Amino acid sequence: MSNLFSIWLSMDEPAKNYLSQVIAQLCCKYNTTPFEPHLTLISGKYYDHNDLKEQVDYFFEDFSPVVLTIQKVNYTEEFFKTLFLEFESNELLNSMYQKAKSTFKNTHSKIFFPHISLLYKNIHIKEKEKIARSIDITLKQICLNRLKIVTPKQNDTDWYDIENWRILYEISLT
Repeated sequence: MSNLFSIWLSMDEPAKNYLSQVIAQLCCKYNTTPFEPHLTLISGKYYDHNDLKEQVDYFFEDFSPVVLTIQKVNYTEEFFKTLFLEFESNELLNSMYQKAKSTFKNTHSKIFFPHISLLYKNIHIKEKEKIARSIDITLKQICLNRLKIVTPKQNDTDWYDIENWRILYEISLT
């Protein structure tokens, strides 16, 4: 049986703490589940947890932390892109994605759109625009220095159950 997974890039502690506070405030205000700030590199299906771990260890051994410059707070009509930080293009991150796409065969990532979500909620697009305009992010850059394999709760195929996301594995980028 296959299971869903995502590979997240996570940030240094100061940025993580700052964005966790922003996310917690937004989730409290809009009555939704808070989550750990992250950038999803790729998502897909896996059949064996140990094989996936080995692939991740091998794949990421040569990658160093990635520093991204925040461009703006943005929004879309998509649930998983309700409200998010958008970044300037980054060559290292793009090459990491291209290598991941060719390494992890059972992926369903369509177009790579690097972002860090701040809110997941089905709300009207005009409200999203209003929220985006009201947020002042004082961070200018984020250093992505950790990688995590994350799944929905065991044997589940539903990413919408945010509070039951599980971290299966974690490594530092060196």
